[in-house]
Amino acid sequence: MRFPHVWVRAVGWERSARAKRAVDAAGEPLPWLTYAATAFLARRVRPDWTVVEYGAGWSSLWWARRVRRVVSVEHNPVWYKRVRALAPANLELHL
Repeated sequence: MRFPHVWVRAVGWERSARAKRAVDAAGEPLPWLTYAATAFLARRVRPDWTVVEYGAGWSSLWWARRVRRVVSVEHNPVWYKRVRALAPANLELHL
């Protein structure tokens, strides 16, 4: 089954496939979740939250755009450096 071209563009799937990383239609990072789960969370997240996660990445950046503070722990030094280079001030990243 082929997906309707409009949907593929609207959610960012096509752009993600080209970029080889999870991004939305605008190229912004997405968590490694289904589009439905991401939409579910996006409707419920509150800007005063603190999020703690194990395993930093695009989800850390996604959360950081939506909440007051993100604390993330990453075990891989190479990946840590990559995420750290993109981290906004409200993302506290630990190796």
